Amino acid sequence: MYSVRPFNPTDQEYEIGVALSALANPNTRPSTVDQWKETSDTWDANYHYQRFVIERNSADETKEIVAVGTIFEAFWSHTSGEYTFWINVHPDFAERAVFRLIYDHMVNSVANRTPKPTKLLTVSSENLTAKIQFLLDQGFEQTQHLSKLGLAVPDFDHAPHAGEEEKLAAEGICIYTLSQLEKLDSDWKEKLYQLRIMLEEEESGIGSTSLTLPQFEENYLQDPALDPEAWWVAIDTRTASEQNIGTYIGYSNLWLNDEARQRLDSGMTGVLRRYPVQQIGKLLILKGIEYGQRHGSEQIVTNDDEHSPFVDVNEELGFKHLIGAVRFAKTV
Repeated sequence: MYSVRPFNPTDQEYEIGVALSALANPNTRPSTVDQWKETSDTWDANYHYQRFVIERNSADETKEIVAVGTIFEAFWSHTSGEYTFWINVHPDFAERAVFRLIYDHMVNSVANRTPKPTKLLTVSSENLTAKIQFLLDQGFEQTQHLSKLGLAVPDFDHAPHAGEEEKLAAEGICIYTLSQLEKLDSDWKEKLYQLRIMLEEEESGIGSTSLTLPQFEENYLQDPALDPEAWWVAIDTRTASEQNIGTYIGYSNLWLNDEARQRLDSGMTGVLRRYPVQQIGKLLILKGIEYGQRHGSEQIVTNDDEHSPFVDVNEELGFKHLIGAVRFAKTV
């Protein structure tokens, strides 16, 4: 009834894959055909990346794609032997046999690769109970729960938060957009990249990431969903000099995945721990809400680890819980 084969990179198959992914994950950041193509065309050849599809074979010999699986090595945070996979199954065919077929095929496809798999990683929306149960039955363990929250932007009242930016500025903490930093600091890209590395190391506690500056530029600063006016950086100006604007200590940004800007997706919000994290983080988030209101946005959606201090901050600001996600890992 079902068969599996490699993904065929035609326009039609890309369109099917993107549409199926949206059906399987209606609560996640949407993707486009162009993004799928760009990923395939620009993936670092030193790291594995492959897609597969499952077809449902009908009695009249017609075939329908009902699932897409992707397995890859994450070059931006690479650990030798770690492979990440995604399984997107059409809701009408989310049965154990489909999960089993695509999972077994992907795992077998890398079994004899070098480096040999030592750990498998994946993620699932928390409401996909059949998928989660399948993963648990294969020996996967939950490693992280991501809380997704959304804010109705037009209803937000800034009045209770008046004066917070001035209070931080009086302590030497100022907020700049990327547009401003491009004019004020010739070394802004390197400093922003180094801040990202430090924030990731503090969050993960596992040491240095393999993300390079060119990869940071390509994956973040050249993302078509980036608006330099929607990326805010907190700077400690007490360390400023004639040649230095100050120390980069935190940032937050919004992605314009919806070209009409009705929905804004929050990127990473982070502040170095030696600073007042929640106070600075709250101001960065408020900047995003101001941006959304200026542009007539309806909703801001954010994802944070359930233990992140920014979950409490977002709840305080009126964000409501949506369907979150769960990360899983298995040692092999």
